[in-house]
Parts: sequence; structure tokens; C-alpha cells
Amino acid sequence: MATQLKKIIKEDGSGDYTTLAACMADNEQNLVTANKYLDIEIAGTWLARDPTPVVIENYTTDITRYINIYTTQTARHNGKAAAVSGRNSYRLILTEQAGGTAGIRISSAYVRVTGLEISNYDDDTSFKTLHGIKADNPTNLKAQISRNIIHHCYSGATGSSNGVGISIARENYVYDNIIYAIDRNGIAEIAGYGSNIIIYNNTVYDFNWTASATARGIYVSGNNSNTNIKNNLVIEGTNNEGQCYQIGSGTVATNGSSDATGSVGLQGLTSSEFINAGAGTEDLHLAAGATSIDAGTDLGAGDWAIDIDGRNRHTEGDVWDLGADERLTGAAAYPTSALKKGLVGGYTCFMNAYLNAKVAALIPLKLPDGTVF
Repeated sequence: MATQLKKIIKEDGSGDYTTLAACMADNEQNLVTANKYLDIEIAGTWLARDPTPVVIENYTTDITRYINIYTTQTARHNGKAAAVSGRNSYRLILTEQAGGTAGIRISSAYVRVTGLEISNYDDDTSFKTLHGIKADNPTNLKAQISRNIIHHCYSGATGSSNGVGISIARENYVYDNIIYAIDRNGIAEIAGYGSNIIIYNNTVYDFNWTASATARGIYVSGNNSNTNIKNNLVIEGTNNEGQCYQIGSGTVATNGSSDATGSVGLQGLTSSEFINAGAGTEDLHLAAGATSIDAGTDLGAGDWAIDIDGRNRHTEGDVWDLGADERLTGAAAYPTSALKKGLVGGYTCFMNAYLNAKVAALIPLKLPDGTVF
């Protein structure tokens, strides 16, 4: 059985590192040979941003010897950006980077990123591509990207940025993320020839930040196979160009949209689905009375059942909602804690999921308190 290698990142210097980039660069190794899995815990309060691009490369991993990056309850967002919530939560905020830079670039397989806030922008007038999370290179990437807030990925001129962009890779899971203010694609599985892709319960808003006619909220090329796109909520912003969904092939169900590309009965939605869609004050939790409430498909007890705030749709909800937020009837809009007890990382995290239109098997998710989903 693999043993844990744990590194802690804290702004105040009391952990092993003060930036995620330094941690990833300093621990490059063959985790399979070492028979270890790498847990990277971002902890404590953060008075300032983490300003350095993160590159994850030169690691050898497999399904039990993986890389798991997560925030603790104190360091995690509460479903809103720190600038909106006023929390001293962790945020990876990049400014004035070179074109092609990503907040996190994943170039090793079996990497999970959970509970971070990421932004990457430049207000100058040059064309740049500035991504939130960019995953590429390994044939079997198996990236798992969940419960993150990814926002303001753009350059001053119309660029080609993605909130989450994944290229030429298999078995990728993107779920329960809130993504907004992106100048091209909210989520993009691009370059084709991928397979076994899950895109579940994401909220994407204002994806055509710089008025690009080719902007898309969720884009999956036609060369990908066994693609599952369900329960997403995609709303255009003030620049109503592009389209909410462009899906080349796959299983598509109960997706909401502001245009006509969503599921029947879930089209023509507006920003009134959200508590607040105002620029600089975004709270993209579902508003009371939103059409998206109870409009989703029950996707079972996988990790995607845990919403952006840590609510378990499978055990706490009645009918699944669209998007990253699950609003329970008669409950507060979202929990008062950043994340509910127990869901603070340390997962046995990777799903042994070989899809044929749906997940066939899962490795149990074990939490630090011993709970197993």
C-alpha cells in the first residue's frame, strides 16, 4: 500500500512552503517507485494572493500514487471569490503574465485540484491566451478538477483563454466548479481524441468577456468519445455572442443555458438564476426560485455529489439542481462554513472509472475522519 507524502503550504511561513509553485517544483519525483501519494494541503489564512504560476510536471504517478492538491476549511473559499466574500482564503491570482501561461498547468497524470480560487488576467491591449487550469501532454491524463472558483482569465484584447482547458487526454473529470469572466471558453476539451470525459454540475457565466463570436461556455470537440455532460448551468454575460454549448458527441442531459443550446425546457435562462451576477460582486449560488433548482439528473454517489460548498446532494438534497451549487428547500442559500466538516482533503482520490456512457466503478473516497463514500 502506498504511503502518504504530505506537504503544507501556508502564507505565514509555518508550513513547508509559502507558494504552491515552489512546492510542485521542489518535489518532482517518481511516486510509483517511491510507492507514495502526494497530498498538498493549502492551509491557514491568506492576507495576500499567491502570485506565481504553477507547473506540475516530471512526476510519475498512477491511480494509487497520485497528486492531490486541496485547501483546508480555513483556506478554502465559500463559493465566492475572496474579493467578494471578504474571507482571507487562498487565491492564486496572476497578473501580466506571458501569453500561454496558466494559473495551474498540469503536465503529469493523476492530479486532483480541489477547492482553489484561480484568476489570470492582463488588462493591456495585446492578444494573449491566459488560462485558469490547463491540462495537457500525457495520453492518459486523468485530471480531476473540482469545486474551484476560476474567474477573470483574459487579456485586454480578444484572446483565446479557457477557464479549464484539457488537450489530447483521457479520463478527465471536471465538476462542481464556478467559472466566470473568461474571454473564450469556460471549459474546453480541445484537440480531440480524448475519451471517458465527465463534465458535471459546473456553473459557467460571462464566458465571452471580450465579445468573441467563437466563445463557448462548454466546448467538447467531435473527436472525443464517451463524453458525459450533465447538470451544467451556462449563462452568457453582457456580450451575448458565441454559444453556451458546442458538443461534438457524447451523452448530454439536463443542461441549462441562456441560448437555445441547452436541454429542452432549460433554455433561455438569465443571470437572475444567481444571487448576484454584478461585476465585482458575483455570488453565483442559486437564487431562491431559480429554474435550475431541482432541474437536474441524479448522478449517484460519486464525488461530484458534493457541491461547491460541501453539501452532499446524494444524502442531503431532494432533486439535484443545475450548476455547482445545491440549494436545499428551506435551507440557507449556502452553509456558513467554507466547507462542511470532513471534506478538507486527504482523499484516496482517483476514480477507476472506465466509462461507457456512465461510470462503471469507483475507488471509494476516504476522508481524513475515516468516512468512506
